Amino acid sequence: MAWLVRGLIIGIFGVVACRTGQSQTPPPELWYWHHSYLTSPSALQSSMALIDQAYAAGYTGVAFWDVSFEFLNSPTWPPSRTSYLQQGMNYAISKGMKVLADGAPYGWSNDVLQTNPNWAEGQRISGARFQVNGSATQLQLVNSFPGLVNGG
Repeated sequence: MAWLVRGLIIGIFGVVACRTGQSQTPPPELWYWHHSYLTSPSALQSSMALIDQAYAAGYTGVAFWDVSFEFLNSPTWPPSRTSYLQQGMNYAISKGMKVLADGAPYGWSNDVLQTNPNWAEGQRISGARFQVNGSATQLQLVNSFPGLVNGG
């Protein structure tokens, strides 16, 4: 019985909200996945044109996929290239769009690891057994795999 009363209250609230012109659901966020390499004025202009098209189509956010983010901390990356990236992001923001930066390209981290290979993290291994060797300098895998039952 309580679910019936709750349903009626929700239904009445929905009718009142519709009559007052208020929507219960906000409009969806539409994100544009923007692949770029913002390293020159021409690349920036091309990106701005694509952002204009996405904005005109109703997109509300830009997710930048650009290798420039990986090089921002590199001493070999020219500061002018950082400026192009900032200008591209600021352009999208000036249109009222949200901006997302791709900061962790899992699986394709070669560029960022050239700056500092210590940023790589090993994969977690569960259930494996290891034994320390006689000189206490290495771990040796203990094969605990019993084989397949009815492997034929």
